[in-house]
Amino acid sequence: MSLKSWYENNVSKMLVLLTVALVFFNVFDGLSTMYALMALGARELNPLMRALFEYSPWAFLVVKLGYAGVVAVIVLEYRKTCPNSLFGVMVGVTGAYSVLFIYQVYSLWSVFFR
Repeated sequence: MSLKSWYENNVSKMLVLLTVALVFFNVFDGLSTMYALMALGARELNPLMRALFEYSPWAFLVVKLGYAGVVAVIVLEYRKTCPNSLFGVMVGVTGAYSVLFIYQVYSLWSVFFR
């Protein structure tokens, strides 16, 4: 079996895996950001999200987690009709969130285990 045929047979499964990873990274991002803002006195760098947090921490968390849910629904809905386009986007987005995840784990580790 060639790599191309393997990819064509498994791209839908890979999209589901990438979607699960993206949701995990996003939930971790939302919760760790909320913790840093509330317990550690950190400051949100995104001015729109900062204003939303100042308005309501719960609204901040709902928006932060909500867009991952929207992306997940879109990917799972269209994974059969346009998998190649979605795959490239999901690899990029999930890759970016994985870098953010590593940074946040490092930051939290250095706060608790200095």
